Amino acid sequence: SGPTTVGGFTDRESMLGHYQQLTGRDVSNVDYYRAFSYWRLAAIVEGVLSRYRAGAMGAEADTDVFKNQVEFLANQALSFLEG
Repeated sequence: SGPTTVGGFTDRESMLGHYQQLTGRDVSNVDYYRAFSYWRLAAIVEGVLSRYRAGAMGAEADTDVFKNQVEFLANQALSFLEG
């Protein structure tokens, strides 16, 4: 799979192979870093959700969108760690 659904970009595996070739760095644990990025983003969205619930973000909002994002991101992070 690619890093984006937009056309014209190389797939993830080719990009990682090219990066490894150019830098000499081991990319075998890249899913750990992907998991961390998803977990970090889930934590940020959870913070936004918390502020909405506390009334610090102004008018009422549909917080279900934020709840769904947090759940999706956390599940993605877990799936990267489980391999």
